[in-house]
Amino acid sequence: MEIKVCGGTLKVSGFINNTPCQFVVDTGADVTILSSRVFHKVDSAASVKYMSTDGVIRGLDRQIIPVIGQVALEVTLGETVSTMDVWVAYIQEECIVGADFLKKEGCIIDYPRQTL
Repeated sequence: MEIKVCGGTLKVSGFINNTPCQFVVDTGADVTILSSRVFHKVDSAASVKYMSTDGVIRGLDRQIIPVIGQVALEVTLGETVSTMDVWVAYIQEECIVGADFLKKEGCIIDYPRQTL
């Protein structure tokens, strides 16, 4: 699938439970994180698996990001469809694709061809 490189950031379009979503590919993120805004647009059949008001994710700059919970959702990037646990948090991006998805699906980033 084609990726866009915007200021050094890799972006790809896809879907979360059939809801269109812009993904930021982050090889440094351990987990995949969905913004709370997109989560509220997602099919209501999705139910939060784990909920905690104490949960946080730390960003690269050690910034603390509050977490709403964890939910099993269908992530579609190109022809790849994968059901996986996604963390829902208050982030600016619509979704951050982390190493969990990249490793599970054997993704390779080809910068010269701008493909994932």
